[in-house]
Parts: sequence; C-alpha cells; structure tokens
Amino acid sequence: MQKHQQKCVIQVLPALNSGGVERGTLEISEYLVKKGWRSVVISSGGKLVNRLTRNGTKHINLQTNTKNPLKWSNLRKKLKNVFEDEKPDIIHVRSRVPAWTAGKVAKKMNIPLISTIHGSHLASSLLKKYYNSASVNADKIIAISDYVKNNILKNNPEKKDIIKVIHRGADIEMFNPENIPTSRIIQISEMLQLPDEAKIIMLPARPSSWKGHEILIKSFSSINNENIICIMPGADDDGHYVTNLRNLAKKYNVLGKMVFLPFLDDLPAAYMLADVVVAPSLKPEPFGRVIIEAQAMGRPVIAFDHGGASESIKNNITGLLVEPKNEKELGNAIEKLINMTEMQRNNMANSSRKHIVNKFSLDKMNRETIKLYSEVLKFK
Repeated sequence: MQKHQQKCVIQVLPALNSGGVERGTLEISEYLVKKGWRSVVISSGGKLVNRLTRNGTKHINLQTNTKNPLKWSNLRKKLKNVFEDEKPDIIHVRSRVPAWTAGKVAKKMNIPLISTIHGSHLASSLLKKYYNSASVNADKIIAISDYVKNNILKNNPEKKDIIKVIHRGADIEMFNPENIPTSRIIQISEMLQLPDEAKIIMLPARPSSWKGHEILIKSFSSINNENIICIMPGADDDGHYVTNLRNLAKKYNVLGKMVFLPFLDDLPAAYMLADVVVAPSLKPEPFGRVIIEAQAMGRPVIAFDHGGASESIKNNITGLLVEPKNEKELGNAIEKLINMTEMQRNNMANSSRKHIVNKFSLDKMNRETIKLYSEVLKFK
C-alpha cells in the first residue's frame, strides 16, 4: 500500500488543546507532510484536531492523557496494534505518559524512539525522578533549550551524547511587522481605546501567579512616567487571581494604568502597538515563545535572566535581562527602554528581528528536527 512506501513518523502526546507541546506537534506534522513524509499523531483529542487533519496528518484517538498507571497496560496494547498497522519508521513522544506507554512499546518493537522534553525536567524527589526517567529512555532526546538540556544532565549525565538542543521557533512570516496591514493595527487600537501618545507595555500571558503580573504591577509604581499603560492580554477573567491583581494595582495607585484583556486573536497586530514587551516569569521557563515572537516583530523584550529567556534575548541588543524577581530593576529596565531615542529604538528593532530570523525561526526548528529524524534512520 502506498501509505507504507513513505517514511512515517508517529508523534504521541496527551491531548491537542493549546500549549507549546501541541504547537510543536502541529508545526512538525505540517512540515513532514510538506516534505513528503507520512505524518500520524496519537492523542486523546482536542480542539486542534481539525487543524491537524487539514494539513494532511492522520489523527488516532487514544487515551494518551491518562496518568493512571493501572490503565497503561491496556493503552500499550492499543498502541501496539496501531504501530503494527501504521508501520512507523520513528516514534516521537512529547511528554512523560506517552514516554511510559508509546515509548515502551516502541522499544519492544525495535522502532527508533525520539523524545522531546518540553518542560524544565526538574526532579524534587526520587518518585519524580523515576517518573521523569521514561522521557530520557530514547534513542535521541530533543531538549527545547540549553536550560532544559542542563537540567536533564544533572540527573542523567550518561545521556550527554544523545541530547540535541532544538530551540522552539517563531513563524517569521506571521510575526513580521512588514506583513501586518495598517487596518489590523487600527482595529486592535480602536478595540482597546488606548491614548495616542501613551507608551504601551505589554505582558501577554495566561492568569497564573508565576507569570509575573504582580511584580510588574508593583514595578509600575516606581516608573517616573505618567504617560504609560500596561496591557495584559490573557489576564481578563472573573477568577480570584485577576481580582487580586486589580486590588494590588489599586493598592499601588496604578489601576488606571492597567488594562486587563482576554486573549487576543491577532497577537501580531497587538505587538505593533507595544513599545516594550515584558516576560517577567518568576520561575525559569523552559523556553518561552512570547519572547521570540515579540522580537520577530521588532519589539524590545524585558525578561528575568533565567531559563530559556537567557538564551533567546541578547542583553542590551535585542532587549534587557534583569535579575530574577528584582522589582526595582524591572521598573528601571522599563523606564530605560521607553526613554530610548528613535535611533536606538530602530537599531534594537532591527537587531531583534535579525536575531530571531537567524537563530529562532520556525523553519530552522523544523529543518533541524527532520534532519535528526533522518540521522536516526541511518542507524536503524
């Protein structure tokens, strides 16, 4: 049958809703089809399944999201049946439950196994270390940043030779200021009703305490500029956390400078309104796509100097790296960037765009991944 004449990759992940794991799966599957490979994804389903199948990828629905080990034996049997039918050349697992289930089956069937580790891979206990262990039991390991790679090697130094760092990539056509028509920018601007002369600081993040909304609000009280507004796409809901953010802003007398928004469908156009993008995550992020997408749009980015941010921002060239959790330094960094001259701003914008195009593009991520697939198949 023709379907077995093409090289086939099966990616396995818990679900296809939203997040970095899901986006990476979609991006690689689309690229595989484009390059003439056969692409199959196994997950428990989700809102992104239709988008996945539209690109030519086959989706198979299994309960790959169950964390109950008592259900893994039955799941492995179903996965074995799928593998026997689809005859994959490579199995690519993208989190721990797929590693424990699909990964184990791949090993028994002698199918080359690749594991991408998207999380920090920190082990705070022996049990957590054991749970993490399946993710590194592969022929090749993809770490999404040097930060993740170093965390893996702390507990698994013997894996040094099989780890490949492949940074996540930004779609440099979607996130390209030259491709954003004025009409889209005006539409976002009219919706937000922002003052024409205001300096706009942007923190796009879901409402989560470690994303740094609180420390950003506190830092605003020290910024010596009345003509400044902070927009927070993704931080508008009726929940307890956002209520606390509003109360905190009121306490620091900056509530009038804060705009809490739902997630914006047109984030590239929203970036065009921002003078500065801030990503003040309180704990190290494994990578952080917001940082590279904002830079691709020529926006200067401020982040705490830890995790993946330390790799994706060139300090004082494409943005500023600040001592983690230092509220005063964060405020100083914002003030420094909003007070740049037009020439300084243009230079940083050009440097930011060039930096992402050269080192953090989606195309580069896809090419490096398919190259790794090909290398693994050489030794099959």
